[in-house]
Amino acid sequence: RDLSRDRALEDAARAAREQAQATLDSISDALVVVDPAGTVTAFNPAATELTGWTREDALGRVLEEVVRLVEPGRAVPQVSVLREALKTGKPSRLEGERELVRRDGAQRAVEESASPLRDAQGRATGGVLLLRDVSHAREQAQALTHMAQHDALTGLPNRVLLHDRLE
Repeated sequence: RDLSRDRALEDAARAAREQAQATLDSISDALVVVDPAGTVTAFNPAATELTGWTREDALGRVLEEVVRLVEPGRAVPQVSVLREALKTGKPSRLEGERELVRRDGAQRAVEESASPLRDAQGRATGGVLLLRDVSHAREQAQALTHMAQHDALTGLPNRVLLHDRLE
């Protein structure tokens, strides 16, 4: 029997997997893929950097164990938009910010969006969660606000802040 066709199909499948992994690894935002039960099945390097979990440690764990989200400024746990996307079958995005509690306990401001995954027959096969670190942007906005409301030389409140407080 001629196995060349089978080998060609295997090579094509291997190349497609390698291309998909290279694409996943090159995304600069944290990307977490889960199965329908919410168990982590894929984790890119940006997710490792953001969450503090290695890919090997994260795989097979429940999403909420790896991606712990809390309300900004408070320790109130929040449910990921991925759970909503898995339940409704529709993409979901959180307009506000949340804080991600890293494995080491540090917190990072993040925005999240999620989308369900479906097979060719339309059955749910899991979901994808995208986390964007917005800590730097938040710090820059706070610095700009401070600069607009305080004197550059003395650091004392200026007229803009005075009028704001009077109102």
